[in-house]
Amino acid sequence: MSSGSKDSRRLLPPDFRARTVRVAVAASSKKTKAKSTSKSVDSLKDSFSREYYSFLEGDEDKVSDAVFHAAVLDKIPYSRAVMRALLMARTPTDAFMATTEVADDIIHAYSQLFFDTGVFPNRLIKVAYAKQLPGDCPDSKFEKDMLLWGLHLGWEYIVWKISGGRLTMSSAEVLHQIVSDSLWRSREHLFSSIVDPRAKESRAWIPQALKAAELMDKINPNRVNSLEELRIRLIGVDDTKSIEDLRDIEVKTSLDKTAR
Repeated sequence: MSSGSKDSRRLLPPDFRARTVRVAVAASSKKTKAKSTSKSVDSLKDSFSREYYSFLEGDEDKVSDAVFHAAVLDKIPYSRAVMRALLMARTPTDAFMATTEVADDIIHAYSQLFFDTGVFPNRLIKVAYAKQLPGDCPDSKFEKDMLLWGLHLGWEYIVWKISGGRLTMSSAEVLHQIVSDSLWRSREHLFSSIVDPRAKESRAWIPQALKAAELMDKINPNRVNSLEELRIRLIGVDDTKSIEDLRDIEVKTSLDKTAR
């Protein structure tokens, strides 16, 4: 149950720390006294913000490698879109590092300064945030698409999208995804009229769903392929000998003794 505190009701932008730093830098640039500049730095509550302040002021000696590289990544449109999409999709750290070749301390610094997903109280707010992003230029549209892909298709899709297909899945997992997608698409007509184009489109997915389901059944290792296999599974291999078999064995044994 929500605490209902004032802080819990605030919806901050995911880059609120970076914005606070930029405001502090802008305020200090209007003043010439060193005391005022020092006061602006002291108002920043965390070490990441203070280091980013030094980065923007050009004092890189006070900036860690993690914050420096995080700030550089945020300046490049493509890397910014990828970093934010992977964070929004809650990508496991190992997959994140393997895909981007970015160290975990840089990922952490980036998330704290430029895209803190902790500001989103639930998935609905995440989707609303992504949908309201501008898409009026190729870079902004790419970032918006990446965030929505990550939310709707998962981090695995983002990894596949930017790594050239290195992500692998078993055939059973692939078929399961196809069956699930085809099933829901074949049911999208439920609230449409029978003559609605959407109903026609939905019905076209039914054969795909059935075909994928049939393939899943065929590769199921526990599938029984015949009545004989079912009999063997139920009662095991029958080693019972008939009277004729026993007579043949006795005759063969007698012949062998005679031959000796």
